[in-house]
Amino acid sequence: MRSTSKMIRRYISILLFFISLSTQAQNDCQFDSDGNCIAKGKVKLVTHKTSYGGKYTINVRIGTWQLFNVDGIKKAVGNYEYANESSTKSGEWLYYSDESVLLFKRWYVNGMVQKTQFIDSGYFAYESDTLNIVADSMGNFNVVEKKGQLKYKYSTTPHQLLNGDPGVFAKPEKIEAFENMRLTDDEFLQAYPILNSAIKIKRWAAGNPLNLINNPDFEMSESKTSDGHTAQIRFDDDPYAKFWGSANETPDIFHNDNNCYAGYRVYGVNYEVLRNELKSPLKAGVTYNMQFKLKLKNQNTFAVNGVGVTLSENLLTFKYAFEAIKNGVVLQTHKDLPLGCRGQWMVISGSFVAKGGERFLYIGNFTADRELVLTPVDKTSDRYPDEIYYYIDDVVLMEQAEGVEWPCNVQGCELKYDLKDTAAEIEPTAPVNNFYISPQVGQTLVLRNIQFETDKWELLEGSFETLDSLVGLMRQYPNMNVEISGHTDNKGTVKNNETLSVNRAFAVVTYLMDLGIDEDRLNYKGLGQKQPIDTNATEDGRLNNRRVEFKILSL
Repeated sequence: MRSTSKMIRRYISILLFFISLSTQAQNDCQFDSDGNCIAKGKVKLVTHKTSYGGKYTINVRIGTWQLFNVDGIKKAVGNYEYANESSTKSGEWLYYSDESVLLFKRWYVNGMVQKTQFIDSGYFAYESDTLNIVADSMGNFNVVEKKGQLKYKYSTTPHQLLNGDPGVFAKPEKIEAFENMRLTDDEFLQAYPILNSAIKIKRWAAGNPLNLINNPDFEMSESKTSDGHTAQIRFDDDPYAKFWGSANETPDIFHNDNNCYAGYRVYGVNYEVLRNELKSPLKAGVTYNMQFKLKLKNQNTFAVNGVGVTLSENLLTFKYAFEAIKNGVVLQTHKDLPLGCRGQWMVISGSFVAKGGERFLYIGNFTADRELVLTPVDKTSDRYPDEIYYYIDDVVLMEQAEGVEWPCNVQGCELKYDLKDTAAEIEPTAPVNNFYISPQVGQTLVLRNIQFETDKWELLEGSFETLDSLVGLMRQYPNMNVEISGHTDNKGTVKNNETLSVNRAFAVVTYLMDLGIDEDRLNYKGLGQKQPIDTNATEDGRLNNRRVEFKILSL
C-alpha cells in the first residue's frame, strides 16, 4: 500500500511539473514575416477575461530577452517585468551597434525611460527607431534619436547619466530626410488618379452613437497625454489606447497637433495587427457598414494595396496574414488602389454581412503574397522597402440603415475617381443618423447619457463616451458652433433649478474645452424648469425633463 501511494504521489508531482512548464515560463523565439528570429527569451501564458465573460490566453514576455536584427546580430538585451497582467521593460537595458559595440545603456521603470548613459559613438537601428551618436573634437557626444516621424537632438558626455526620456527634455523636430525625393500627394494622385476614390469620398462621423467601435477616434485614455506623446499599444487594458489592443506585436498610439491616432506596420519586420472589442456582438445575417482613415508614414518609400479587416467571436492573435485569411477577411482594400497619400487621409469604406456573434475586430495586412502590390512613392524607386507603416483614425462600424447608401471603394466594388457629385448622391435619409452623419443648423440633440449626482453638477464617468462623440463631431466640422442648455424638472425652487441647470451646462462646456474645442465655438445657458418636454407628474416624465441639450447654431 505504501509503495502504491508513493508511486501515485510521484506521478502527480511529475504531472504538476509538466503542467507548470506549459502554463508558466517557456522559451520562445519571435519571428518576422520572413522567418527571421528577431527576439528571444521567455514568455508567460496569461489568461484574461473579456467584458462578455469569456476567456483568452496570450503570451507575454518575462525575464531576460535579446533583440536581433534580420541578420541575427544582437541589438539589445534587457529584462521584461510582468505586473498587472502586462509586461514592460524594466531595469537596465544594453543597446549595441551592428558591429556588436556597446553604444548606450537605458534604465526603465514600467516601460518608461528613467536614465540613459552613452558609452561609445556609432549608429544604432532596430525596428523603426534609429539613433546616431557622433563624437566631436572636444570628446562630447552629439545624439540624434529618431522615433517614428520625430527626431530629437541633444548633447552629452561619455558615461554621463541623463535623467528622464529624451522625448521630454529634447525638443522634437519633424524628420525631413529625403524630402526632395518624395512625391507629394498631388504628384502621387496625378500618377494614380484612381486613388481619388479614397480621397473624395463621403466620411461618416466616428462619434455617431450607433458606432459599434469602442473609442473609434483613439481620444480616450486613462491619463490625458501631452502633445507629441507616443506609446506602444499593449495586448490588453492599454492605458493610452483605451478599448484597443494588439493582436500581434506592438502597434502605436500618437498624440500630435491635439489629435490622437494609431499606427501599425503592414510590411517588414514585426508585422502588426490592431484589435478592438466591439460594444456588442454582431447579428447574424445583418449587413454592416465600415469605414476608417489611413495615411502612409512620411518616411516610407513604398505603399501597399493590402489592408484588411477580420472578425471573430473569441479573441485571436495573427502572426501571419494566412491565419487571418483562414479566419475570413470581411473587408479588403481594392487590389488596384495604391495607398500612397502621406499628407492627407485616405478613407477605406465598404460593407459585409455578419455571421453572428463576432465580438472582436482586427485591422492589419491580411493580403495573400500573390495579390500584394508595392508601389514606390518616391521619385526614385531603387530604395529597399524596409517597412511600410500606416496611421489610422476614425474607425466606424454600424448596421446598414434603411435609405442610406454607403460608399464603397474596397475589393468587390467599382472604383470611382471622378466624385464631384458623390456627396449629393449618397446623402443619407435615415433620420436616426442625420445628426451625426449630416448635421444641420438648428438641429438639437438631447444628451440622454449625461449623468450627474442628485443636485450636483460634477460629470460622472458614464457621461464621457457621449461627450467624446460630440468632440469627434465638432472636430469633423471645424466651423460648427453650438449651444449647450441645461434643464431640470419642477422639484425644488425656481432659483435653485436655474442655478443647477446653468452649472450643469457649464460642466459640459468645460469638458469640451478640455478636449481642445475652442471656447468661441461654445455657448451655454441654464433654463431650469422653464421648458419641460414631458409631464412632471410622474417620475419617468421628470427624468425626461432633467436633461442637457446640444444645439447647432452654425456650420
